[in-house]
Amino acid sequence: MSENKNRIAEEIRAIEDKVKILSQEKLARLPTLVTIENDGDLFSMQDVQARAFASGRINELEAHTLYTILGGEFPTAARFNARTFSERFVTIASIAELCHASLA
Repeated sequence: MSENKNRIAEEIRAIEDKVKILSQEKLARLPTLVTIENDGDLFSMQDVQARAFASGRINELEAHTLYTILGGEFPTAARFNARTFSERFVTIASIAELCHASLA
């Protein structure tokens, strides 16, 4: 893994490019998809992010990107849900992948 490569940011950009070609109908549904309802879920997700960084699964740039999207020091569901669809989607998918990897 390259210490200067940010796979999270690259994936967010890739999803943003895909979102640009969606119909207006599909675009209107995006704000309701991949949302968080419980602030505690964000703390759990930050814990997964921190453990992945500590174990070397993600580098510092990737860890910082996830930490920031997850709300930093004051994570709230409202702040997370205000992020772009691409940021929310990639963050949740990345955390799920990191959870799966830690179980393997």
